Amino acid sequence: MPSVKQWEVGREPLQIDAVPPLVAVWAIDFDTLPGVKGQLGDLAGIALTSNIVVVSYCSSSAAIPGCGTHNLISLDLKTGKFLSSISRPGVNPNLYPLIYAGTAKTFLIEFDGHLTEYDEALKPTQDVILPRGTSLSLRRTGYSFSGIWLNLTKTKCTQPDVYALNERWELIVGCGHEVAVTEEKGDLLFAQTFFDPYTVGAAAFSHDGTRFVLGAGLNYPGDPPLHANVGYLLYDLNGKTPREILFDIETNTGRKIGPWVHSIGLSPDGTMFGIERRGKLWMYNLPK
Repeated sequence: MPSVKQWEVGREPLQIDAVPPLVAVWAIDFDTLPGVKGQLGDLAGIALTSNIVVVSYCSSSAAIPGCGTHNLISLDLKTGKFLSSISRPGVNPNLYPLIYAGTAKTFLIEFDGHLTEYDEALKPTQDVILPRGTSLSLRRTGYSFSGIWLNLTKTKCTQPDVYALNERWELIVGCGHEVAVTEEKGDLLFAQTFFDPYTVGAAAFSHDGTRFVLGAGLNYPGDPPLHANVGYLLYDLNGKTPREILFDIETNTGRKIGPWVHSIGLSPDGTMFGIERRGKLWMYNLPK
């Protein structure tokens, strides 16, 4: 378990548990799929709906470098069975698409100044032109906690990342070492800090924000710095007492996957966890 301290300022103490490494429900190599065109690399991203997992990636050629073609592949969430794929030319080869979870039945693609919603059949349902110079972001940075966060925790991290989990809660990830969930009016549900060299980073969220996963690792200084994966932290806010569950994953590769070098996603109900890295996708059932 990572070395961690819980601040005694929350409403409820955080229950901390650990489980054995998770075994993949299914895993698939994208090279075996009929819908894959060109080379799928580290630029791929994934999003999970209630029924499918969607992979977004760029393919290129000698004639059209960069994101010459933007591709989407859909797979059955429960089985990994290939469902369908679509492709469209990249308007600007220097731009790459970003994929986000949307609703339980849709996902979002941000590409070339447009934000497009797709349904589970990979059909666009609506399109929004983003104002010039802006980009969609799932988090707000530089949030000021004017006394509440600073005074209660005595933290020296004054520029945390803040994620809106839902209308009730916000997640705070501070300087890679601090995690907290605040309620309305800034009241803390829980707060904790991870001691060096442990570090955490936001990863994926359920649709209602009551379950989310953070990557956990070890960072050692050096040139280049050394990063070692520890596992993942699943937070569950559904019960009276908030829970943190540490888990690792089995990938059958003989080596671990670092928490911030790949694309990950969480199903809308927070029960399935997906990881894509270098052209392969793993899917796991998360602990209840």
